[in-house]
Amino acid sequence: MKRIAMIGAGISGMTCASRLQTAGIEVVVFDKSRGPGGRITTRRRESGRFDHGAQYFTVESADFQRTVDVWAAAGVVEEWRGRFAEWKDGAFISKESVGKRWVAQPRMSALSRHLAEGLTLHLQ
Repeated sequence: MKRIAMIGAGISGMTCASRLQTAGIEVVVFDKSRGPGGRITTRRRESGRFDHGAQYFTVESADFQRTVDVWAAAGVVEEWRGRFAEWKDGAFISKESVGKRWVAQPRMSALSRHLAEGLTLHLQ
């Protein structure tokens, strides 16, 4: 049996590890952080929690859209309906949103926890 050590528990590392594992290859994921996620982590502070890194993500390929549809059906992600504006001449001016933006629920770290399911992780 082939064995692989994957360095990094971000979206790419966990997706790659999951696909290798599905193909019958033993994978162990190593990351320096306290939990999986890379750029889709949630930070905790005295004032509350906030998403650190990616606040949302977009989809540009049909293959990735199929994956996002599976995540949405599982309740892991949903379309973000935030508003955009720009500050111009002392006032906020609403901007039209182009394309869908997606967020994990209830916070971005939920997606990393979902991607880590079934993987062997060694953290810190």
